[in-house]
Amino acid sequence: GGSLVSFADATMALALVYLDEAVTTNDIQYHFTEGIRLGAVARCEARVVKEGRKLVTLEARVYAQAGTEARLIGLST
Repeated sequence: GGSLVSFADATMALALVYLDEAVTTNDIQYHFTEGIRLGAVARCEARVVKEGRKLVTLEARVYAQAGTEARLIGLST
């Protein structure tokens, strides 16, 4: 589980590259919907939800890709 949280955190950080300055995680919440199965590939997508002057709220969705099927297995904010 911790590796999926780290994966989501790193993907959200990459979504902030356009800021061109150092960023740090203030708070992270992760909700597992299911585990990842052996042979599946983890894929993560992140987006900016709200951008303030000092804080940016992001969302990451982690999917398990097995063949042509992708299932949502975690959501992080």
